[in-house]
Amino acid sequence: MMKTIRILLLITLVAGLSSCGSTIIVANHPQAQIYVNGVYEGTGTARITRAGIPKRTQLEAVLNHEVVAQREIRRQFDGAALFGGFFTYGIGFFTLWRYPKEVHLNANEGFPSRPEENIWERPPGSR
Repeated sequence: MMKTIRILLLITLVAGLSSCGSTIIVANHPQAQIYVNGVYEGTGTARITRAGIPKRTQLEAVLNHEVVAQREIRRQFDGAALFGGFFTYGIGFFTLWRYPKEVHLNANEGFPSRPEENIWERPPGSR
């Protein structure tokens, strides 16, 4: 009976953690193309696998062939990794680290700034 409960608990844990979902990457400009470690993942929003081994990931938002936002994220050790490690004979301590649930790329900070047009420097008759 105790062994059955352990097996059911382990199956529930593995199913719950394996389907823990994705990290959602959102650019604040809907036309920005999102690249994860140099690989295109989506326009405006993208998803990457949330759980895994400890890892750093470089995110970029590209608009009009120009990088307008960059951010590095990394997986963190949290309660899921701690809890999972006890039920997976320690494997979860190394394989259940997680990225944040949602990451925002603020593309406004990196948009190329257009210089203010000085109307006094325009040629006569132009608008």
